[in-house]
Amino acid sequence: MTIGKLDQRLTIQDYTAVKNASGEFIRTYADLITVWAGVDFTGGGEDFEADQKVATNVVTFKVRFTTVAEDYRIIYKTDEYDILHIGGDYRTRYLLIKAKKRNNA
Repeated sequence: MTIGKLDQRLTIQDYTAVKNASGEFIRTYADLITVWAGVDFTGGGEDFEADQKVATNVVTFKVRFTTVAEDYRIIYKTDEYDILHIGGDYRTRYLLIKAKKRNNA
């Protein structure tokens, strides 16, 4: 992979649990790092949510090796993605991050 194929910017966010006004914990996210990435939109399929079939968008992001956990999320353009799997090739120092687009309906 050449460096020129990493031509998209994305932000990796970490979450923290914060108490709201009524005392319950809610999950909030904060930017952790912004990186250059290659984006592959070849994944996808269908899933069931609330007994309805919905389309899923699975994307593979290729980034230079960095510390990423599966409970982080990715912001790409204006869309939010939940990380499904992180794989890597340590010899070439890249990570392949499979992520599913979050449906914010």
